[in-house]
Amino acid sequence: MNIENEITADNEAYQQSLALIQRCRTPGGFVASPIDVDNYARVWTRDGVITGLAALVSGEKDLVKAFDDTLNTIAMNQGKHGEIPSNVSVDGKEASYGHLAGRVDAALWYVIGVCALLNHTKRASENIRFLLSVERALYLAECWEYNDRGFLYTPISGNWADEYVQQGYVLSDLLLYEMALRSAGQVFTNKEWQKEAVVLRRLLEV
Repeated sequence: MNIENEITADNEAYQQSLALIQRCRTPGGFVASPIDVDNYARVWTRDGVITGLAALVSGEKDLVKAFDDTLNTIAMNQGKHGEIPSNVSVDGKEASYGHLAGRVDAALWYVIGVCALLNHTKRASENIRFLLSVERALYLAECWEYNDRGFLYTPISGNWADEYVQQGYVLSDLLLYEMALRSAGQVFTNKEWQKEAVVLRRLLEV
């Protein structure tokens, strides 16, 4: 395959990807699947944020708007302790926070998504809209540092792995935590979050 054919193939794959994301766009934000199977035609925090990050890269205004809608749907269903739902129905009337335990990674993905959107829009006035929900999500995350040593403890069913036998100081969740603290610290000019991110990074490197 020559360079010209590779470019054509890449462009076709990119356009197909955009078309798929468009099919996942709903009034409530991005759903995990355009096909209503196995509960995936809902706004899932994890999937919605990852799709939203792709939307920001694309620069397509309607997809960026759908990402904003996704984050709004999630924020409107935040629990009273700061819990971020695993998924929400498109109409916003039903929310799930997990099965055996709440989702640790959902809260972190949410913070990362909010910060990415705010960095993209670059409208400081928009920060206020999400500040309280981000504060609550990160406060809850800090509560999950049970031994107060900087590492989150993820219970079984606490992240994307559902009921898999995966628990404890899960590296993927800790990396998300560092990214969430660092991003929020920069976007909201919070020195405490910035400091916590630096400390956590050093702990992870050790």
